[in-house]
Amino acid sequence: MKRRDWLRNAITAPVGAAAVAAAGAAAQQQAVAQTPPPTNSDTPKLTLTSIDALGAPNRERFFAAAEFQALETLAKVLVPAYNGRPGAVEAGVPEFLDFLLSQSPADRQELYREGLSQLVAAGFSTLDAAGQKKFLAPLEEPWTFAGPKDPLARFLRAAKDDVVQATFNSRDWAASSKTRNSGGTSYYYFTIE
Repeated sequence: MKRRDWLRNAITAPVGAAAVAAAGAAAQQQAVAQTPPPTNSDTPKLTLTSIDALGAPNRERFFAAAEFQALETLAKVLVPAYNGRPGAVEAGVPEFLDFLLSQSPADRQELYREGLSQLVAAGFSTLDAAGQKKFLAPLEEPWTFAGPKDPLARFLRAAKDDVVQATFNSRDWAASSKTRNSGGTSYYYFTIE
């Protein structure tokens, strides 16, 4: 026996015995944790529902129907579907933003409400592509740290950022990738298959 082997055995033997003892204690704790608590006859029995039934909640929208339609049109114009990739509408971004803004701070909600009401008043959803491009002209102005002073321009910048980020981080966008890194973003978490 070489000195190196003897040393390795001398060092790992106490550690191995301690590991076996620790594993036994962990197994005993796990068995105690898995033992169900005693049931009380007063405890109500709850009926369980399928997870699929919980997947599509029936809730009211945060935005009015006309505002939501304007948001949907804006999302479609900002991030259209192309080259086999889903656009913002196909990725469910308007529904996501509707939910997100229902839980957002009041100033963010007000920014979106005012911006969408201006889009509705201008008939944005019914404009042709040239009219929509003209309406979105504030997005072509150079970026400044202070941001635009015009409330509509501030809304358009915020909406563009939100729509782009929500689209590229969606499950549909990630699923459209041929490989895990072909999308260029790699933000969405893929489970190990």
